[in-house]
Amino acid sequence: MDRAAGEEHIKSVSKREISTDDMLEKDDRFVINKSVRKAEMVLDACQQYFILGTMIPHEIVLTLSKLIFKVSSFNNLFNMHTMQRLCAIDSIVDREINLNGLNATNLKLLPFSFNLPYYTMCLNMDVSSDSCSSLDSNYTDLFKSLVLTCQSNQSSIQCQLPIAKQISNMIFQKIDEPININQPFYFAVVLPISQSNDGYSHLHFYSSLLQKFQDNYKDDELKLVGAQFGVKQGLFAEELRSDLRLGAVAIITVVFIILIYTDSFFFTFCITATILLSIGVAFFVYTVILGIKFFPFLNLLAMILVVAVGADDAFLFMYQYRKHKEDANKKWSPMLTKCDISNVKEENFDKEELMKCHRKQVTSSLSDAISHAAISMFVTSATTAVAFFANLASEIMVLRSFGIYAGTLMIINYVLVMIILPAAIIISDANVKSFATSKFFISRVKSRINQLWCNAGISFDKVFSRLIPQIVYIIRIPLILLTIVAFGVSLYAIIKSPGIRLPEKNSIQFLRSNHPYEWFDENAATLFDFSIGHRPKMNVIAIWGIKPTISESLLNPNKKGSLNVDIGFADVLANHLLEFQALLKHVSHQINPSVKQKLWLDEFIKWTNLNTTTKDCQLFGVKQSKLSNPKSFTGNMLSRCFLQYGHAISFPIFNQWEKKDNDGPIFDKNGVFLAYFLITHSKYNFSTVFKEMKPFFDFISNMKVERSDISEFNQPLILTTSQIAKLYDLLERILNGTAISVFISLMVSMVVIIFITFHVILSFLAIICIATVVTVTIAIVLWAGWTVNVVEATIIVLTIGMSFDYCLHFAVGFRLHKTGDYR
Repeated sequence: MDRAAGEEHIKSVSKREISTDDMLEKDDRFVINKSVRKAEMVLDACQQYFILGTMIPHEIVLTLSKLIFKVSSFNNLFNMHTMQRLCAIDSIVDREINLNGLNATNLKLLPFSFNLPYYTMCLNMDVSSDSCSSLDSNYTDLFKSLVLTCQSNQSSIQCQLPIAKQISNMIFQKIDEPININQPFYFAVVLPISQSNDGYSHLHFYSSLLQKFQDNYKDDELKLVGAQFGVKQGLFAEELRSDLRLGAVAIITVVFIILIYTDSFFFTFCITATILLSIGVAFFVYTVILGIKFFPFLNLLAMILVVAVGADDAFLFMYQYRKHKEDANKKWSPMLTKCDISNVKEENFDKEELMKCHRKQVTSSLSDAISHAAISMFVTSATTAVAFFANLASEIMVLRSFGIYAGTLMIINYVLVMIILPAAIIISDANVKSFATSKFFISRVKSRINQLWCNAGISFDKVFSRLIPQIVYIIRIPLILLTIVAFGVSLYAIIKSPGIRLPEKNSIQFLRSNHPYEWFDENAATLFDFSIGHRPKMNVIAIWGIKPTISESLLNPNKKGSLNVDIGFADVLANHLLEFQALLKHVSHQINPSVKQKLWLDEFIKWTNLNTTTKDCQLFGVKQSKLSNPKSFTGNMLSRCFLQYGHAISFPIFNQWEKKDNDGPIFDKNGVFLAYFLITHSKYNFSTVFKEMKPFFDFISNMKVERSDISEFNQPLILTTSQIAKLYDLLERILNGTAISVFISLMVSMVVIIFITFHVILSFLAIICIATVVTVTIAIVLWAGWTVNVVEATIIVLTIGMSFDYCLHFAVGFRLHKTGDYR
């Protein structure tokens, strides 16, 4: 339920509103709605630590930024040099806030960080713990001994104090065995500043702050290894834009190789223009003709892919043209053969005849090249496009969008290659001249490169046309057996062990594994408990009166469809309000039996029984059976009473991250009553890890079935917070969706190959080859510790596409080979 009025808007109009403009987009889970005003009264760090859980709620720790350090040993952690370095953290934060002009913001929620040096000062209550000058080596050593004592025996009174719980849960790493004081040790610092609430705000500040920490804490004695500022998504978007330069470098490298191979600036320019034009035309078709406004970052991978495919097609076409041109030389103009090349410059030579002969050889060579290369390029482009279009069957919107764009790109690239490259050959080779670059100061370098290229070409030709085929023919039986074994082992690795699996801890990885943000997400939950035993719960949201939308876009996440309202709900509720009250209590008890919820509807019904309430509203607090003359109520009557009570008392605020139980009516912007919501927390702990979320979502699914026969009300929407639901849906579908896309790609492409080549056995062998390449590739990365997420699923799709491209080039070339001697 993403459509609910914001708090300020509700205060202004005194009613619930559903509007697409008020969608909750940020992941502000468990944000403290009320400011921690009493924290302003804190005089030093120890006071702040003592009032955590009373004046300062535990939940605020979850919203604060955090750092994780690795120290060379537990002993070294407590030496004064290390303590002084750690104590400087607050100064670094304050200095960075000043430099970025953020003093006037509410970025800093608390006066002090939860930091080990300040905790050691709490043993001496005669000294204020508001400055690093209060550090004392004697109390530091005493604190160390107390920590070791509590680690071995937690039953003592001093080890049960709240401040001791803070140390053991969110400052020191969790250890089940006695601490080895000489081994490396992890500890955390909870900063007094909040995390970014949307992943993008104050990105420059957080990036600069992280860089300062990395510069100050990068040695083996004390090293920053993890950080959580809530800006991982924003940093990824920024890094993605900067990494586009790598794509430009790749394109330049490919263009340089094309220039060396073709020996023509003009032809290289045409190939480059073809590739760039393919990207632009495909984008136009994707956004304008197909009308898809959602362009995920993964589509950029398709742009890199078309560079490889476009260059591959260009090399193939140029190779075929040169091959047939050499044959045409012998056919049309014996004078131009290598044996008679010296006779070209005779004075009495008929230039017109030479031009005519040359045009014939160009035409003949181009015609033969197109007849051979076009079918190979068409088969590879068509099947690669089909492999990408098969992702339309995926339930993951990013993969669907990628499949459409990549498939469209392959088709357009083929069309432009077949139009532009032949024309480029005709223009550049129209006269009697070789494909040569201008003769300027690099002519000698060019001559050397050509000589090296020619020698390399001869060597490669011997290897690929003679040596490798002979070796393959000799060892064909062992090679086939080895391929079968590799395919079987790879299939076992994919299905069974280690298997395609989801990330176990870090659900969404954007950056390198050793980046502090990713390191934190991967390891923090194992090492620390920042909730200090007060772990938040998953919220369950039940909504009556609104049906699931059926008009959402399959290709644009921003088009969620129109609101689908249960028209009869308001009238049914008006006539069965007391029954609905009992239903709410039943649902609340079913979600969490240990909590007795206090409903807003209870207070409303009590209000209807007051003498000061209007007579029409008083009728809603009485059962129909007790009325002398039973009446039929309308939803409009109930709506007016809800609004009267809301104006007089209060309206509940719909917040999907609400920590407390809540319920209330939902109105549209015109004050029309639409639906009723119930938010209550379940017994399941909050998590973003799939295996921990699954029991909760299974519970929601089973809850729908159990409630199907309760009362006269239709089945409600049983939801949870939108971001968690989206993440779970993504992780749940990514494995099966990827497997289905792979299977459909192989099957559909095999049909396409058969219809194009008219050779069933060859097509079947090509599919087996492609399937083997894909399975072995996936198995190798799984053995390397790979887990599947959106990016990885897209790379699997790319692997399939490239496998089709290269395997089918070979298959079609084999099909067009005229001789029966393949040895």
